[in-house]
Amino acid sequence: MKRFGGGRLGLLTVSWPMASLEIDPGFLKVSAFGSHTLARGEVVSVEPVGRIPLYRRGVRVHHTKSDSPERIEFYMLGSRERLLAEIRAAGFPVGASARPAKRGIPFRVGAIVAAVLIWNGLFLLDLLDFSGRAPARPAIPGPFSAAALTLAFAVATLTPHSALLQRLMLREGRHLGEIRGPLRLLQLILGFMMVIDLAFLWAT
Repeated sequence: MKRFGGGRLGLLTVSWPMASLEIDPGFLKVSAFGSHTLARGEVVSVEPVGRIPLYRRGVRVHHTKSDSPERIEFYMLGSRERLLAEIRAAGFPVGASARPAKRGIPFRVGAIVAAVLIWNGLFLLDLLDFSGRAPARPAIPGPFSAAALTLAFAVATLTPHSALLQRLMLREGRHLGEIRGPLRLLQLILGFMMVIDLAFLWAT
């Protein structure tokens, strides 16, 4: 049984119909820019979340799988009670119960600080006028902002395949599966921005 809707998987939030929830007697599978399959033994409880219809109203899955985001939610347009009944009928515990301890964000603080400094620094270089002449075109986008986009795209693309980048970015005990979805979305956004940026540079 498969339903489509919106969802939140850790740092990634998507609207309808970009997420899906598959219910099977042996597992729950939530997908959005990647999928996370939770076996019955890994699901602690499934409880309702949200009170406002059509706005993040659905269910949250509490689980113990370390390679999946801590926060997994599925938002739907239909009857939430019917969805919970289907989940219960598949053998999963429904309702509030003891929850696993919170894990916090998966990224190292140093990696976040470094990313912000490098990103803003490269964009700032485009705003600085080293020639002393009036610029012939807007400073941004420029070559340094293009470099920032290219570097960010390269990191998002290489991280799933590089153990070194994963060690530099993720806290001890955290896993790539927790950030795989956000990385794929980031690749899509940065790729689109790079095309626009390069087209502007070419035109000017």
